[in-house]
Amino acid sequence: MIPYPFDLTIDKGSTKDIHFYVLEDDNDTPYFFLGTNATMTYTCSMQVRRSYLTENKLIDISTDSSTDQYVGDSISFSEDEDGLIEIRISAFTTRSLPPGKHFYDIELEDENGVVFKLMKGRGEVLGEITR
Repeated sequence: MIPYPFDLTIDKGSTKDIHFYVLEDDNDTPYFFLGTNATMTYTCSMQVRRSYLTENKLIDISTDSSTDQYVGDSISFSEDEDGLIEIRISAFTTRSLPPGKHFYDIELEDENGVVFKLMKGRGEVLGEITR
C-alpha cells in the first residue's frame, strides 16, 4: 500500500475532522474494519510533529483511546462496511498547536503487527484571532 500524500490545513482553536476511505489496491474493495465481513482487528493512529527529527509529538491519537492525549480527540472506523476512517482533532488540541508547517502521518496496523502507512504530508496550522 502506497501512502496517499495529502497536505492538511488546521485552524488553531477549531475542531478538525478528517474522513477518508481505505480500499484494497487490487480491486477497489473497501477494507472491512468492523462487522461480519471483518477478517482482522485493526488499529489506526495519527501523529503530528514539528519535524521528522523531533521526538516531541504535537498530536498523538489512535483508535486505542487509552493512548490519546486529550479527551475529544478520536479515530474511529465506520460502523458501515465501507472502509471509512473518521478522525477528529478537538478544538482543545488545536488551540495548543504552534502556528506553522508541521509533518503528519496516519498508519493502519493489523493484529499481526503489519503496518500500512495510509496518508502522510504537511500539516499547516493557521493562527487564531478569536480567542
